[in-house]
Amino acid sequence: MIIMDMIEILNTIRRFFELNQYEAKALIAIYRGAKDYKEISEIGEIPMPRVYDIVRGLMKKGLVTFDRNGFRAIDPEVLVSKRIAEIKAEFETELARAKSMASEVSNILRNLRIKEPKVEDFEEIAILDTIEQILTFFTKAIYDSTEIIMLIRKAIKFRNIFISALDEIGEGKTVKVIVPNTIILSDKERELVERYNIKIKYSRFVPHDMMVTSSGYIFLGFPYRTDYESDKPLVVVIKNKVVAKAALSELSSFFNELA
Repeated sequence: MIIMDMIEILNTIRRFFELNQYEAKALIAIYRGAKDYKEISEIGEIPMPRVYDIVRGLMKKGLVTFDRNGFRAIDPEVLVSKRIAEIKAEFETELARAKSMASEVSNILRNLRIKEPKVEDFEEIAILDTIEQILTFFTKAIYDSTEIIMLIRKAIKFRNIFISALDEIGEGKTVKVIVPNTIILSDKERELVERYNIKIKYSRFVPHDMMVTSSGYIFLGFPYRTDYESDKPLVVVIKNKVVAKAALSELSSFFNELA
């Protein structure tokens, strides 16, 4: 059993349920046995004039109930499942809104962009240390590519994010993936593999994260620290069509040699 101090508990409850400090304190107080406004105020250390509106707000959100014995805590598993269902619904709504605006926003940004002469041999080097930066370059790299090869090691931790990006722009591409033989694909991953005819092979040893694309990009992933336990990503991105073509050829040969 993990023992948490009250500050950690308060912060965890606030983040998970998206509550302000007093709302989280009131919810915790009810779970600790507070039955009326006075007890909630005392246990939660909330000013009495604030308690009424705060508790009514928790009731409207379906986080607590009230009966003849006073306020009651809802079964934790029920409350957690309810919150996850809400998050899923919010995500689906936001995703639908974003998709409905995607074409319009692309056209707006395309028209705003200053026209620059196209340079075929343009080279680029970038060092990325946030998932947001990596996802931007990842999307940019595979958008114009017809062939992509990936070696996946530590990036497995972030695979849901990249799967969603690939799902948006994976049509008509040849994608080959090498992963450690300890990896088990989820149902969504198997569906994606089948839909886009992604070829996957397993290897006992995958040295590091790497992606090479026919559009000229090479991604090299490293642990942020030398202990290989850091969750913070660090990726070096190089755009060079000559180097990428050579790397793509070598990795294709390696892929074909795997059972």
